[in-house]
Amino acid sequence: AAAVGVAWSTAHALLAASAGATPRARASALHPRVVSHRRSVEPAASPSLGGGTGGLGHRHRRSGSSPFASSRDMGKKARLRCASCGTEYKQRTDKSRFCSVRCAAVTGPSTGVEVAKPFKDMVPGAGGESKYGDVPPAFAGASVVVAASGYAGSGYGSDVSASSSSDFQWDGFGTGKGSKGGKGNRKRKKRAKKRAGSDPSLRPVEEDPRCTAVLQLLDRQCVVISGPGPAMDEAVARCADADVIAVDCEGVNMSRVGAITLLQVAAGDSAYLFDVQAMGRACFEMVSDASVTNGRNLKSVLEDPRVLKLMFDCRVDSDALFHQHGVSLTNVFDVQLADVAARRRNHHAVSLLSGMPKCAVRWLPKGPNQAEAALAAQDTIPSSSDLNPNAPPDAASVARVTEHLKRKVKEQYASNLGGDGELWAKRPLADDVRRYAALDAWLLKEIYAAMEHANVLDEDWRARVVKESERRVGEYRDLEEPIMQFRCQERAQAPDL
Repeated sequence: AAAVGVAWSTAHALLAASAGATPRARASALHPRVVSHRRSVEPAASPSLGGGTGGLGHRHRRSGSSPFASSRDMGKKARLRCASCGTEYKQRTDKSRFCSVRCAAVTGPSTGVEVAKPFKDMVPGAGGESKYGDVPPAFAGASVVVAASGYAGSGYGSDVSASSSSDFQWDGFGTGKGSKGGKGNRKRKKRAKKRAGSDPSLRPVEEDPRCTAVLQLLDRQCVVISGPGPAMDEAVARCADADVIAVDCEGVNMSRVGAITLLQVAAGDSAYLFDVQAMGRACFEMVSDASVTNGRNLKSVLEDPRVLKLMFDCRVDSDALFHQHGVSLTNVFDVQLADVAARRRNHHAVSLLSGMPKCAVRWLPKGPNQAEAALAAQDTIPSSSDLNPNAPPDAASVARVTEHLKRKVKEQYASNLGGDGELWAKRPLADDVRRYAALDAWLLKEIYAAMEHANVLDEDWRARVVKESERRVGEYRDLEEPIMQFRCQERAQAPDL
């Protein structure tokens, strides 16, 4: 208490001394606890430049006219000492005696010392009513959270913790570069909005001409088959004559106990969606005209060792096809494993498996004419009329469409996102759902073609992928208990090839 009384006596003395001083000096007297970096030095007069100025041409104030004089002479602001916690802080334009809002709020009327009149408007409860309540005028309007405990010696000299450091703002809130709604943020938003009008990668997928070209390509190549007939026979014949096909399945709770409702097979330039829910086991065993298919059906195609089947993590699909429809997959090439092998061949440490969107970004630019198309796309920003419908899509647009469709469809069927788990059992298929199903099979062929074109696997690594793919085909299928389709850290681990 005695020390506080001495401090306020000093303040009274400074106020009395500055009664006839200039306005700047009187303002300086309100801060008796100024700490200067260097001692005040009286500048020597220079004959060449005139009296009162230094040899360097800088203007100097007389020593002792202001507590800030010495530090300003040296080009640095004076540092003030907080009246609450004693921490030094840089001077601000608000002329506050506290280093933070917390110190200003905590100090308040608890000092018990008579305050001089100039201070009564700044210290609540000090003999005068303040229109700002318990917060000094410099910090009015800021959000203050005061802890009941004492000071913890944080960086601000008060009990500001990591969890509460964002509960207060300095005065001038909303005008700084990093403040919400400040000038800096507004300028950045305007620049981003301007770029979005010219950069196609910032446009929504539905408004980007390159992305809409990918969606239109999927619409042209997608063929939905809901029953036996000429379309079914032609699809089976084309799949049987192809050297490489891509296979994928969709269903409700995909597993040996969860029904397969849709089978996607990409062959040539078409992606066939076989409605297994509508046809049942006949989808795999029946054809309307055996002469068109040369006596083959969909099951024989999937079991034919001469036809290479591209799949992406085939474990759940193989288990479901075998236990529900008696289909034993052969000659399977897992593209997810090929991605791991190609990166390890380049001496990369690969511990986790990648999803299809990442594989598309990683490998599609290396496909035929893909790199040239991607480079040419950087020269101009085309409109929908400038795009060639027969040109191959660029990798960036394919990746954006993949992420877009997967996110939209997942929101529709994922129960944790409020979706319907029976989505794949609903008929007719919605446009986004149909495109999503066709995209999985079509993209497998595109990624495989890109990897083959770049020759990312030699004979040794390719043999390892084929061997591990065969093991994956029977990994879930040969178990006694069903394995449900879900994601976990263990299943995301990349196997040893």
